[in-house]
This record gives sequence, C-alpha cells and structure tokens, in this order.
Amino acid sequence: MFTIILPTYNEYQNIEKLIPTLLKLFRKYKLNGNILIIDDNSHDGTGILAERFSKIYKSVKVIHRPKKSGIGSAYIKGFKQSLDSDIVFEMDSDFSHNPKYIIRFLDAIRDADVVTGSRYIPGGSIHNWSISRKAISFFGNLSAKLFLRLPVMDCTTGYRAIRTKCLRRIDMDKIDVQGYAFQVKLLLELRQAGAKIIEIPITFEERRFGSSKLGIKDILEFILMILEARLNI
Repeated sequence: MFTIILPTYNEYQNIEKLIPTLLKLFRKYKLNGNILIIDDNSHDGTGILAERFSKIYKSVKVIHRPKKSGIGSAYIKGFKQSLDSDIVFEMDSDFSHNPKYIIRFLDAIRDADVVTGSRYIPGGSIHNWSISRKAISFFGNLSAKLFLRLPVMDCTTGYRAIRTKCLRRIDMDKIDVQGYAFQVKLLLELRQAGAKIIEIPITFEERRFGSSKLGIKDILEFILMILEARLNI
C-alpha cells in the first residue's frame, strides 16, 4: 500500500483535475493507493473541494491546517499520518509532476528505499521554465551535491517515493526547513540513515494554474541550510 501526500495552498483548479486523474490511474493499474491532502487554509476553496472528494472516495483523506505553514511541515505531518503505508510519495499538486510516472516509481522502488524523480539525468528535462528559474535550480542542485556529497543529480526534486521504514529511522521533527531546503535536508537525513537512493528521469512541467510559490526567503533558507549541514558532516 502507498500514500500520495499532496500539500495544497490555493490549488482548487489543479486538484479539481488531479484527484480524478490519480484515482483513474489507481483503477487502471489496480493499485492499492491512497491520497492525503494537507491543506493550509486555502482561500480559494481548495480545502472544501478536498473534503468533498474525501466524502465520495474512501482512498482520499484530508488534513486541514489553520494557516499557511510551509511545504516542509506539511510533508512531515503527512509522513507521520501515513506510517501504516509501505511507501509514501511526495508530489506537487499542480501537475508539474506527471502522475504517469507513479508506475515507474513503484517499479524502481523494488530495488531501493528512496526513488527520486530527476530532471538532471539522461531522459529528464524541464519544460516552460525561464532561464533564470532554470539557473537557480541547476546551481542549487550542484551546490547541494558538491557540499553535502549527496548521491543524486537532482537533490531538490519534490517528486519522490520513500519507504516508510526509512522514515522511521530518522527524527523527522529535526527537519524544520521548507521548500527546496526541506527536500535537500530530508534526502541528507535519509542517506545518513542508510537508505538506498536511486533516480529515475522525469519531465518537469510548469504548473497548469496559479503561480509559483518560490521566493527570496526560500532561497536564503536553502543557502543557510547547506552551509549549516556542511559544517555538521
């Protein structure tokens, strides 16, 4: 059994289509999958829509948080609620992570503890990003890989499958960062816990609706986390 964790904040237009797409995929491949939506008190009705889905489909569950508290804490909340699953997925709710790759993740994780969807290995790519956004992502990944000696090319990807037995080995409450910084810190903690980490190529596409939530604060937090983690290696 696996659980897909979807942090949301003002993603009504996206989850309106994403949840049915995921459920169709489950039925098509006879997958024993669940969906856990973590909504941070969205103002566009995302939480209300998520609640409707949960009342129709037993495999959809929702956690409502009182305010926007960051993607990192949303995933930690989701992980803790999903430890009865064998595998948890990190996945963006805006279609930048194509659901079709779920089958490849499930196949690849048979021989691994963590599978990351990589934009920076052969077969991986990014569509519809500006040059500046690509540069930020590329150099962020390069610095994380070099400074922290991580065994993957895409350290900041938010599309992953993780065995819950590995999450039980780490102190998830120590991971108190958000955004890109969260993805790198989580990967570092999993590696230090002895997890076998592999990559599969994905094509990352810019979100269908809404705007990116990456800001200067996220970039600064990422830089500080890298420096602090390097000192502790």
